[in-house]
Amino acid sequence: ALIARQQLAFNQSKLGMVMPVLFNREGRRQGQVLGKSPYLQSVYVDNGEIFFNQLVDVRITGTYANSLKGEVIETGDFAPRHATQEFYGQAG
Repeated sequence: ALIARQQLAFNQSKLGMVMPVLFNREGRRQGQVLGKSPYLQSVYVDNGEIFFNQLVDVRITGTYANSLKGEVIETGDFAPRHATQEFYGQAG
């Protein structure tokens, strides 16, 4: 019970954060892709088939006990914005 509360609290602390996610699996629903955050949390996005096998920046929009929901941060030309060095503290 304690570990479940801590896991949920950790996931909830990521709400609104932008982080790099490597998408490597299909999700449960059509069009979903599933990947891993740098913290090895499962992250899924809807309508993300084009991001399969890519590392892209994702804004976390939903948190659950065992996963995170997100949306891909896209550039003006509709290409994924690749994972930023800022996340890892190496900006500049």
